[in-house]
Amino acid sequence: MKCENCETKITFWMTQRQPTPFRFKCATCKAVYRVSTPGMAVILLGVLGVVLCLSLVLGFGWETLGAYFAIPFLLFILAVGFGIEVLLYNYISMNGQFTRVDGLDEEGEESVSKEETEEENDEAPH
Repeated sequence: MKCENCETKITFWMTQRQPTPFRFKCATCKAVYRVSTPGMAVILLGVLGVVLCLSLVLGFGWETLGAYFAIPFLLFILAVGFGIEVLLYNYISMNGQFTRVDGLDEEGEESVSKEETEEENDEAPH
């Protein structure tokens, strides 16, 4: 997977700085992409279900066993979260489609639509 604008390879650590798996902003050229992946909503619902289950187990374990359970279980939750991130990265890199949405062309310059150009010409004094 590479940025279409600057040809920078999109790495796992680069994707970790993104707030959502539905958008991507290149760290090098700042190009913004919409990420379309088949079944992503279902996958995110599954991740939400895993998080909910782990939260319930953590709450139950904290109430019954206290910190002796909670501290190792929190480390387990971090490992599960990292594993989910790796799986999501692999799935998106194999199945995802990146569509440019920031209004820049390949040279990194602002692209202007035909309608915008006509509006500017109409507003200019003659």
